[in-house]
Amino acid sequence: MSTPLFPFPRFFFRECPASRGEKGGYMRIKPKNPKVLRARRIIVGGVALAAVLFVPYVAARVASFRDPFSDLTGDGWQIVQSLYAIGSGGLSGLGLGMSRQKYLYLPEEHNDFIFSVVCEELGFIGASAILLLFAMLIVRGYWISLQSTDRFSFLTGCGITTMLALQIVLNVAVCTNLVPCTGISLPFFSYGGTALLIQMGETGILLSISRENPCAAYAPRELCKTVKNQKIEE
Repeated sequence: MSTPLFPFPRFFFRECPASRGEKGGYMRIKPKNPKVLRARRIIVGGVALAAVLFVPYVAARVASFRDPFSDLTGDGWQIVQSLYAIGSGGLSGLGLGMSRQKYLYLPEEHNDFIFSVVCEELGFIGASAILLLFAMLIVRGYWISLQSTDRFSFLTGCGITTMLALQIVLNVAVCTNLVPCTGISLPFFSYGGTALLIQMGETGILLSISRENPCAAYAPRELCKTVKNQKIEE
């Protein structure tokens, strides 16, 4: 049976690697009681609905998300300028550094809405290439975590990769008006020295996990099978 391209969703139904020094130890995540999960969903949904109905700024944000062009100079200004920037890029973009929306039109163009500027300057082709690189990073991070030799490395790698993946998905979704506008940066692109240092450190931890396991590094498949057989015999 071939290994799937996106193996992480199957993690919740498969056995995880045992910690070093443990023989035959496995950790299996079991689904919780369906009634408890249903009650949690009802509570979360009720709180979200109450916030939309009774909290003014939440209602205004949801309204600008549903129809940003209804208030061009108010709550919808930022997302409308973001959509203008994305649409102005076309197929191949205006050229690196040639964005027009970043000059006093698009707020937070250097941080939360940097992806809109990237779309305007590099176009659909450049933005698709960047998203493809992000997808490769996420898939590779989960693959390294699943191939790790101990439980701590497995959980650490999954946590780091999930955190980066959520940031990327939310930032792109906000820039394209797929979710209500919220402030979240795009990893490795948005302005900020501290965030960049932390993200580089997280990537370094993933590389360290990859080096510890020959199966996750650039090693031949024969070496990987040999190491696994030795661990099973031990």
